[in-house]
Amino acid sequence: MSLKNCENGHFYDDNVFSSCPTCAVKYDNSPQVDPPKKVKKITISRRSVEEDDNRTIAYHSEYTGNNYVTGWLICVEGAEKGRDYRLHFGFNRIGTSGTMDIRIAGDSKIAEKYHCAVVYDDKSNGFFICPGKGTITYLNDELLKKSHPLYKNDEIMIGESRFEFVPFCGGDKKWDQEN
Repeated sequence: MSLKNCENGHFYDDNVFSSCPTCAVKYDNSPQVDPPKKVKKITISRRSVEEDDNRTIAYHSEYTGNNYVTGWLICVEGAEKGRDYRLHFGFNRIGTSGTMDIRIAGDSKIAEKYHCAVVYDDKSNGFFICPGKGTITYLNDELLKKSHPLYKNDEIMIGESRFEFVPFCGGDKKWDQEN
């Protein structure tokens, strides 16, 4: 992942976007894939029909991108109260669509696609929140106008839902991606 900061202060992954998707300068949704990282992915699949004995088996694929947990958003108010959402490396796009990294159900005031995003930057070992285009997001009860750092216990309000931010990575705690 290569995190860029556009001239308007938005963060975006230039391996996925050719320019800032928030500014909508030139939206390119065709990902440019980095070489695989050393993270094993386990998927569950069924045996073929010939071997089917009604048991599910694990299939260990080759390496895939990094999806280690880096923190959480906890819904403290709204339709999903009590639910937690895992944050991972890079962009964590938030919306009501199933294509979002974090899907918030039951809040009609949250945009379907890319209401906002929480970004974990492994180089700075820090978190940021980025507003979506044409949406309203509040950080600690103040309107979010541009990207802003996130800190432990910050509150994010989108739609009629309120979330508390809980980092896992930060300070001296960081995932070792070499192993």
